[in-house]
Order: sequence, then C-alpha cells, then structure tokens
Amino acid sequence: STQYPKWNEKRIIREVNKYVAPWKGKYASGHMTGAAVDIRIIGKNGKKLPMVSKKLSYQESARTYSKRLPNYLRKNREILIKAMAKAGFSNYPKEFWHWSYGDYWWARRKKRKVAIYGIINLK
Repeated sequence: STQYPKWNEKRIIREVNKYVAPWKGKYASGHMTGAAVDIRIIGKNGKKLPMVSKKLSYQESARTYSKRLPNYLRKNREILIKAMAKAGFSNYPKEFWHWSYGDYWWARRKKRKVAIYGIINLK
C-alpha cells in the first residue's frame, strides 16, 4: 500500500479484515453463514435515528462505544445495544450496526465452546 509502505502482506490483511470480513475458514463472515445482520433503528417518524457523527473519522464514528460521540448519539446507540443484547446478539465493537448470533465471533464473545453457524464444504 502506498499509504502504509512499511506494512507487509500479513499486516495489510489483518487491517482489511477489521472492515471487510474473511470469506472462508472458521473466521468467515457471520453474514455469509446467516448469523449476522447490520441494523439501525427507525424512529416513529420513519427516519433512522442518528447514530453517526460527521465530525469524526469513519473509524471513530463506527466504533460502538466511541467516547468522542455526542451524548445524544450515545443515547441512540444505547437503545440499539440494549435491545440487541437482550435478544442474545453480540456486537462487533468496531461497527455499531453489526450484530451476530451464532457465528464464530459471537461464540468467542459469549464464551461458548462452539458456534452454531459456520461455513460448510460441499465437495
């Protein structure tokens, strides 16, 4: 990468995988297994509740528990967090909208021995 010329391929892949999930192996995306959703809350007026700050970088604004968010955005996220946690979902902390139930990362965060969903090989 020209932006990070000292990064080797392994480091680049690790950084990319923070925002684009792997498509194979035990770490495969929960979306691919049917175990993950990207979700926002719609208010009574039919519009999405604001949860993103345009004043912050994408990475900072995406973090579920970003300390730099204004209080009103944190309160809106808290509604989402409480509802999804109560239903048993687990959040990917770098993306407030990403929630999973039953995939590899859900199992790790919930301290389960195995995931419910995964990739199968149909060879």
